This record gives sequence, structure tokens and C-alpha cells, in this order.
Amino acid sequence: MQTTQDILLTPKAIAEVKNIIAENGLEQDEVFLRIGVKPGGCCGFNYSMGLDTNVGPQDSSYEFDNLKVVLDGQTLFYINGTTIDFKDDEEGKGFIFINPNEKNDCECGHDH
Repeated sequence: MQTTQDILLTPKAIAEVKNIIAENGLEQDEVFLRIGVKPGGCCGFNYSMGLDTNVGPQDSSYEFDNLKVVLDGQTLFYINGTTIDFKDDEEGKGFIFINPNEKNDCECGHDH
């Protein structure tokens, strides 16, 4: 388990993941949230989140209010310092990654 918080999940994000675990009939102590990321070209990063039960030797583990979170070393490189939040408003609902490492310097003329 990491002693410093390289990533942060807000209370809203933690609550939503716990709801997803419960809705799927899973036990919180048997699964964890796996976070992944791949560089996405001019649009920034492509993030993934899913429930998993296998921890690999290169994985970093975190815990937020008894919610286990795991990510591999490559992912940590890209999202170190990131805050993950959850929004549910009139514009829709979903997880938001606030990543200081992501640069939106695209000059292709499209809004991303």
C-alpha cells in the first residue's frame, strides 16, 4: 500500500464506486477499482476504470475510505497528482479526471 497519495478520489467518486460495487452484488473487500490511462494524442488521455480482483507485481495500491484502488506503473506515471471526481448534474453524470499532467495544446481546430 502506498504511503503517499499520488492520486485523490473525492468523496463523491468514492461513494459512486461503492454504489457500483453494491449494485453488481459484489463485496467491497473482494474487489477493487482499477484505473488505467493511455495517451490519447491531441485530445489528452483516455482513462479507463473497472472492477478487478487481481493485483499484479507492478501495481500500486491505494485506499480511500475502505475502497481499494489499484493502478499499474505506467498509469501512475501519467496520472500522478490527479484528482478523480464524480459529477451528476443537468449536463450528465460521470467521473472527471483533473490531471495536472494533461496538456490540451491541440491546434487542430476542434473543441475537445
